[in-house]
Amino acid sequence: LPLNVSREILQQTRDLRVIRDGTTKRVLSMLEDLAANRAADYDKFWAMFGNVLKEGLGEDPSNKDRIAKLLDNFGYTDYIVDIGGEVKTRGSRTANGKGWNVAVAMPNSPNNENAYVVGLKDYAVATSGDYRNFFYYKEKRYSHTISPKDGYPVEHNLASVTVFHPSCMRADALATAIMAMGGKNGTTFANKHNLAAILFIREEDNQFKAILSNAAKKLLGE
Repeated sequence: LPLNVSREILQQTRDLRVIRDGTTKRVLSMLEDLAANRAADYDKFWAMFGNVLKEGLGEDPSNKDRIAKLLDNFGYTDYIVDIGGEVKTRGSRTANGKGWNVAVAMPNSPNNENAYVVGLKDYAVATSGDYRNFFYYKEKRYSHTISPKDGYPVEHNLASVTVFHPSCMRADALATAIMAMGGKNGTTFANKHNLAAILFIREEDNQFKAILSNAAKKLLGE
């Protein structure tokens, strides 16, 4: 694509919040560098990125890993890919080498408060939860998470799971799996497999209690 078309595409996607505010300039700078100094790479980048776009960025968590790999192949060592709330990081935002700050939100917080802020470097993070996706029928609450054991919505009090893993695809799958297991079994599973996971348990007063796996405590320095 010509560079002016690239600019137009990125402006449109920024307006749609596919590419977040503040990121567009950095992406354009990368494309300008490719167009000016590495024309063949510029054409190759758009050809490969176009294949990912055709498959739907938000539909497949592996696409975040593929975009990260694409950036790796073109020599970029410091970036963050954030699509649909699933995040893949590489390197650091600044020269201090502490990675990228990624927030884990407190479920149902009226002011969108963060429960944790994690400095991620060469890591991915994904969250699965039911505190936004549920419905009531005959005064009973039904989760959108389905138990693989019986095919019915889960009925435990686990509200949200965030998993940190080098692979975004695996982080997404593991978060969903732990969400289906419930708080107790999910924590046991995470500790058994050395997974960094943050689980939020819904308590009787509709408050939330955080449970951190052993690997998550280490990641957060607790």
